[in-house]
Amino acid sequence: MNYRNISLVISLAFLLFGIEVSGQDNFYAYHTKVQHSPSDYVGKYADLIVVLGENKLEFTRQTGYLPKWTTSSHSFLVDDFFPEKDIDTNFEYSYVRLLEESNEQIIVHWRYVKDIEIFKRANKNLDSKFEQGLTHVVHEIFTIYPNGKVERQVKDATGSSYNSWSSKEYADRQTFTLSNSGIDYSPVEWGYKGWVKPERGPQNKVISTSGLKDPVLHWKFDMDILDAEDVDGIADWEMEYYKDSALETITEEIDTILGGSYIVKKGVSGRALAFDGYYTGVEHIEKFELPDNFTVEGWIALDVYPYNEAPLIHNAINFGEQGFYLGVDAYGFPFLRVNGKTIKSDSKLPLYLWKHLSASVEENNAIFYLDGEKVGSTVFKGSLKNSKRLSIGLNTDKARGTDYVREFSQNLPFIYGIQGIIDEVKVYNAALSEKQIAKHYNRFVPTDRTSPVEKAVLPGEVGVAENFGAYYKTLDYHELWDKMWRLTDKTDIVVKFEDSPVSVVYWHGSNFAANWVLDNNRWMADQSSEIFTKHGCSEHMSDKQNRHSYSRIIENNPARVVVHWRYPCVDIGYICTNKANYTDEYHTIYPDGTAIRKTVFNNKLIEAPGFQDVQFFTNPGEDALDVVNINAVTVANTKGETVEYVWEKPNVMPEGELEDASIQWMNSKSDWKIYKIYDEEGIFTWGEDEQSKYTDDPFAGPWNHWPISLLPSDGRFAIDSDRVTHFALGTGGPGPEASIFYGFTDKTIHTLIDPAKYFQNAPKISEIDNGKSKGFMKAEKAYLISEVTQGDININIDASKESPIHNPAFVFDNIKLDIDQARANGKKLEMGKEVRVGHEYNAQGKPKTIVWLQFNTDKQLSIEIK
Repeated sequence: MNYRNISLVISLAFLLFGIEVSGQDNFYAYHTKVQHSPSDYVGKYADLIVVLGENKLEFTRQTGYLPKWTTSSHSFLVDDFFPEKDIDTNFEYSYVRLLEESNEQIIVHWRYVKDIEIFKRANKNLDSKFEQGLTHVVHEIFTIYPNGKVERQVKDATGSSYNSWSSKEYADRQTFTLSNSGIDYSPVEWGYKGWVKPERGPQNKVISTSGLKDPVLHWKFDMDILDAEDVDGIADWEMEYYKDSALETITEEIDTILGGSYIVKKGVSGRALAFDGYYTGVEHIEKFELPDNFTVEGWIALDVYPYNEAPLIHNAINFGEQGFYLGVDAYGFPFLRVNGKTIKSDSKLPLYLWKHLSASVEENNAIFYLDGEKVGSTVFKGSLKNSKRLSIGLNTDKARGTDYVREFSQNLPFIYGIQGIIDEVKVYNAALSEKQIAKHYNRFVPTDRTSPVEKAVLPGEVGVAENFGAYYKTLDYHELWDKMWRLTDKTDIVVKFEDSPVSVVYWHGSNFAANWVLDNNRWMADQSSEIFTKHGCSEHMSDKQNRHSYSRIIENNPARVVVHWRYPCVDIGYICTNKANYTDEYHTIYPDGTAIRKTVFNNKLIEAPGFQDVQFFTNPGEDALDVVNINAVTVANTKGETVEYVWEKPNVMPEGELEDASIQWMNSKSDWKIYKIYDEEGIFTWGEDEQSKYTDDPFAGPWNHWPISLLPSDGRFAIDSDRVTHFALGTGGPGPEASIFYGFTDKTIHTLIDPAKYFQNAPKISEIDNGKSKGFMKAEKAYLISEVTQGDININIDASKESPIHNPAFVFDNIKLDIDQARANGKKLEMGKEVRVGHEYNAQGKPKTIVWLQFNTDKQLSIEIK
């Protein structure tokens, strides 16, 4: 057989279809920064280039990231699906990410907003929680093949419900072919944007109401109208009318379920409706005039306690100052308020358990019941009638969250509601007796009162990996919270290690900041660049909807991972006082679990702000002392002297200080620990004036306005262990834009002395026989070597006790080296274990080689690389 002829046929086929590309050297992608304007405030990886042979598919700011196909003689813009979209002048809402790169395909993600003006209007109105902030985004995914074929997937989330968005048929799809003569398009396959029936799942037995008083309004939440077998037989207008609706079964009115992220679960009878706490609510479509005598009742199981008073059911102005309001306060105590008169139970509602609330009104007397038993009564004045509609689960007036740290202007009022599940809501046109209320309760009370809603858990991805490296994945946290977002399936970043059961997680729940996750899912986060403006702390925490924040993988190879994190200094009203107030961070992570964090604040007209503070998270149900020990921090200097910081209850800060400390070891309740090494001296604790009065720990905080939370507040003290919280243990001494060394260890702080000396005072390369040393890059914890040619490389480093070597890395720029062997002081190092080699492309599109060595010494070091 003539294999040469077969090769020729294959080559011709590729030429006919698109372009000919052979080998990885002619098919690759790299992040870069093309020239745009002297006043841009973007990092060094703002743009993305895909190389196909001699040609390029460019995703750059020059075209607003719309791909441009550039050949040797011409340029062609890819068709824009939304040519009328607003221009993102400062690239606040748009970015590109390289999701995958291999010999077979390259995948690029382009994210943008079509209608930026609606965001500007919301910001003007200080409406930072407006739902379109989560749903008015577009994601485009380009899968690019070496032969020039491109598969394009466009997902416009505008106005979408989660069920529609997550269906496989939602995306618009287009295939086109890149060639030297231009772009050849296939017809667009338009996705299905209509209503998609939500998953209903199992239901509990439907309980008979025989012998009970008949209500005049009844929400069963069994979703009867959506369970029609012959969905195809329903007219389009009827489907639009019925979708995302709840049937009020007495009048058969179709009430809209507000928000696009509700779910249906098992109820106390049949099914029940779960509410997300921010957007989900049911508003009765008809104006209902309350009779003088009436009763309301319903079942509720809370996931968390609300940010302030939140309703089971209400027909009220200003939380019951006019009308009636049956609900739960911020601390978990159920209450009834009628025309300003309040009856409150002293029994706190447990989480994740069904409870029955009921209230009866006869003339001007009101009685409140909990689980069929009378709590109390009150007399009120005037009529309860008002202009509002009857609503379930969601407020109709704005309020601030309770227990805020600072002032009104740093805690904005907003609409919120119940996060939990509600069932069997009824209204009667009579004041039921105490005996009747008890009978209703006993008829419906479940044998198992446990809520069917899943409990939230931070998605730490713990455990040892098969190989060191990073991957994209959308991490699940809680079935209600997850459904609020319109994300791709590769939103977050996880970095894993093969020798330790820990992770570095860049998660949208914490605004894509790096989270250092331990073996038992204990999370440590950190601060960001922070300035103070009218509405409080302007920082990454205030970008509640991730309109501007993102992370992306820049390098991912056996020798190291590099992640770029970009975020704004916006306050809780989404006000950014200067378009330059953005920060780009570059995190370089090595196989031994060490990492360097380099921070670049882009506004050079003001002093760069501080950016770090050790902050641990708690999972729901945990307290701070479940996460760390009371002796939470030990510090050390490079002389080996240590001081243990011990807190005392109730709110006593540690005494004693090690002035020249630069090593911080966190004593979490885990087998593995997190440490930080600073390039400047001084580590101190803080928080004696900022501690929650509700929690049994002495640390700063805890607060629950971040992570996870959409609460427009720059600080709210935790009132319970119901939500994820964060608390602070202290900060170190790095100045603005300094580099910080992070790491994981299962050993004591004394083992960190040499790594600290290496980072702070790395030994110099005294001799190199192939290439030129450009010095030690502290921001990457690596030596940069240029002007290397193919062939063996010998490097001598002047290591000493004061300037030791600890697992060094070398970046050989502008060359791809095939390395077969490495020796350190004559010892042959094991390839793939003690020697890790990575190949990448630099910002100029030229190859570079990264070599990481697992080797430590405080003596003269001679390295031979074959």
